[in-house]
Amino acid sequence: MHPLAPILCASLPGIVCAFAHYFPWRHWFKRGRLPRLWAYVVGLLSILVPATLAALFAASSAGETIGLLWLAAGSAGIGTLIPWWHDWTKRAEYNAADAAERELYGE
Repeated sequence: MHPLAPILCASLPGIVCAFAHYFPWRHWFKRGRLPRLWAYVVGLLSILVPATLAALFAASSAGETIGLLWLAAGSAGIGTLIPWWHDWTKRAEYNAADAAERELYGE
């Protein structure tokens, strides 16, 4: 297998999913976010396109192809979970700071 195939499958899906999470969708959609169906399409394509290209050009067996597909799926999962975790952590910090200010200064 070509050494760039696993690198492509390990990096590109995660980068695309993280980029799609923070992209300013409010400029293109009324509700200010990417519709759920389009989000699933972007996520699925971010997995399938790199895995397919790597499998076509670099994989020499079915096992390598399946490994590349799972590597791309794991990368997309991590690229989705890390931005969600970051947002959740920041939201918790801001809520704690707001609660401390309300307690200190009153409502």
